[in-house]
Amino acid sequence: MKVAILCDYGFEKEISKAILVPTKNIIIGKGHVLCDIDNKEDIISLYYRFQGALRILVDVVTGKNVKDVSKKFSPPSWWKPNGTFKVRAYEFDDNQETAGDIGKNIDFSVNLDDPDVLVIVKKCEDVVLCGIDIAQIPLQKREYRIYTNPAMIRSTVAFGMLQYAGYDKEKALLDPFCGSGTVLIEAALFATGTSSHKYRKHDFKIPQSGFANENTMNEVFEKHDALQEIKKLPIYGYDHLLKRVRASNHNGKIAGILDALKFSRVDIDWLDTKIDDKSIDCIVTQPPLISQFNLSRTEKTYEEFFDQAKNILKKNGVIVIATNHDKPVLAIAKRHGFSIEASKVVIVGDEKYSIIKIRN
Repeated sequence: MKVAILCDYGFEKEISKAILVPTKNIIIGKGHVLCDIDNKEDIISLYYRFQGALRILVDVVTGKNVKDVSKKFSPPSWWKPNGTFKVRAYEFDDNQETAGDIGKNIDFSVNLDDPDVLVIVKKCEDVVLCGIDIAQIPLQKREYRIYTNPAMIRSTVAFGMLQYAGYDKEKALLDPFCGSGTVLIEAALFATGTSSHKYRKHDFKIPQSGFANENTMNEVFEKHDALQEIKKLPIYGYDHLLKRVRASNHNGKIAGILDALKFSRVDIDWLDTKIDDKSIDCIVTQPPLISQFNLSRTEKTYEEFFDQAKNILKKNGVIVIATNHDKPVLAIAKRHGFSIEASKVVIVGDEKYSIIKIRN
């Protein structure tokens, strides 16, 4: 079955390498990854466990334009007889008109409020995708994101940064600007095998779609839940504001993985008093964003951060930073003896992040 994983623009390569189930014929596109997955249970597993997806579509067709995909798309055999549907379109000049063009060729009843099947059509630069979202939920949403701050990074961006850094559960991880804890909570979910949707199983509309019955869906969920192993891991989150540390602790508790983490209030210039020399494998973080109003103060923070990182990071250790202005960051990192390994732009809605990979 042809499957499309819709993801943040810029992290497609990382997402393609992190898929947790057997796949064939992987094709990396702009804002998506296409692959073939043969087993229905594997597809349900992907919905439940994969942290990098915005949405996942099944029975996908592709084309150069809406006319192409409208001709190719047809209801699959597993659709319920007399089932209802809704079409949702993204990234077109007129999304409503595009949805109507796809829907008029589907010989089922329309239900805009509670459809059995949600059809998604999306323009990804030079290709149009059309497929079925059997879960009918935005997969980047996290139930734990209750205590927030204005600069809070999206969960899928945090996951992409972790993959970009090469993080795994054996590595010591630090976020010295942890904010509300998103990066480290995503790391702990990944490392412990805990689903980011563990507490919203009831939101999945897979049985309603006809793709699989409720027993099959629940068996897949229970199988994954039985494999999770929550134990203390070398995952450390620091921030200079106590309210952010408290927010991170609350969010970690809601996510059910607080026992795997450690959050503390620590000023950036005290890192080397809290962490042993050359003990950290990865630093993944979003430091304060840079603007014309805080440039001098923020550059001073970056100077102190890289000075401290030089001491605590292992030889060949990695730093991955999300920033809105890369030039000052690159200059300061080089000044402190770090090498710039790679960088990329990640697009989230109207926001653009420079994601920089730095090596000690």
